[in-house]
Amino acid sequence: MAGFLMVDTLMGVIETYAGIHLKVSLLYKTPVLLSICLIIALKDTKFTFWLLLSLLGFLIGPILALVKYSNSAALFFDITLILKVFTPILFFRYFTYIAEINPSLLSNWGSKVIYINYGVLFLNIFIGLFGFGYSSYNSGVGINGFFSAGNELGAVFIVLSAFVLTQCLLRSIKLYIIFSIITVLIGLLISTKTSILSAILLIILIPAVINRKEFFKPTQLKVTLAALFIILISISVAYSISILQSIGVWERVLWMYNKFGILGVILSGRDVYTVNLLEIFYQHNWVEWFFGIGTSGIFHHWLTVKESAEIDPIDVLIVFGHIGLFIALTMQLWILNALTTIKQPHNEALRKTAIIIFFMFLTLAFTSGHIWLSGMVGPFIGLVFAMAYIKNGKYN
Repeated sequence: MAGFLMVDTLMGVIETYAGIHLKVSLLYKTPVLLSICLIIALKDTKFTFWLLLSLLGFLIGPILALVKYSNSAALFFDITLILKVFTPILFFRYFTYIAEINPSLLSNWGSKVIYINYGVLFLNIFIGLFGFGYSSYNSGVGINGFFSAGNELGAVFIVLSAFVLTQCLLRSIKLYIIFSIITVLIGLLISTKTSILSAILLIILIPAVINRKEFFKPTQLKVTLAALFIILISISVAYSISILQSIGVWERVLWMYNKFGILGVILSGRDVYTVNLLEIFYQHNWVEWFFGIGTSGIFHHWLTVKESAEIDPIDVLIVFGHIGLFIALTMQLWILNALTTIKQPHNEALRKTAIIIFFMFLTLAFTSGHIWLSGMVGPFIGLVFAMAYIKNGKYN
């Protein structure tokens, strides 16, 4: 797993300079996921039973769509979406199992995996400063490095940065300040709404939640930190507005705000995509409402709608139906329950950070998508959340 972002980077390099879209990432990650599934099946039959039952609930709609539209390529795409939905919970269950039987293994290698991938992310952004790799926008603004899945980069940035910031806070306030600045800078360089806002929220929420009792007691250091954070936030806001103006989006943002209010600005037109897709979805019969119309059903109407609302619950509803949305929400609740019921002695600081990440991702899933349906971030969600289960709470 330490090589996950390296492989994604390699795939981006090949696409950029050779013009070939190789499934390097899929070839690398699939054996890892299959191995994890095998271990879970051998060690936890009850959990495996519910997973298989959930998988069946997801597959019925796409299979019915295959019969109706005869689009096997769309079925394959639906299966990849299912794997993305299941990835966080599979990795989470696997790593909690490791935390139970060999916590030192998880503490040693889990932290190494995160730090290595964080380094790869940082290196990509640094290389991007010199004009290499992809941009966040077609206008050339924003840096993604060689990550072709730019929409998912913000989510990976959140979970890795949250872990690193938590460990810095536990070690030294000076180290935390340094990495807070680095986090905001990376968010600004990526230049998406998600990355900038998330960077600001992380550096404020992590110390506020972890040291809740002491956080509001005024000291000279805290006043200094508050001033620093205000400066960082001010720079971030000014930079964001500058970016939006440079790519011609600022006028559109103001127009959307005047016409649709703050919700229209947050959703960036996704509400329109949602309405269009739901209109098509509810033209179908009750069986397809329940099990979904599959990607085939969307492609059948491709001339009239955008194929994705870019809001995860809506996309899950359209493709996999009400049963798919129910299962996906149940998975989220299962993870939240697991995080909130961990008993001492465990890593309380990381548990609190995991809960912060969970609610940030839940908000993003409903506003900008690419969380539930992201194969890039899913493994890291499972790893970081499970590391809160390590009983000694120490990381090397």
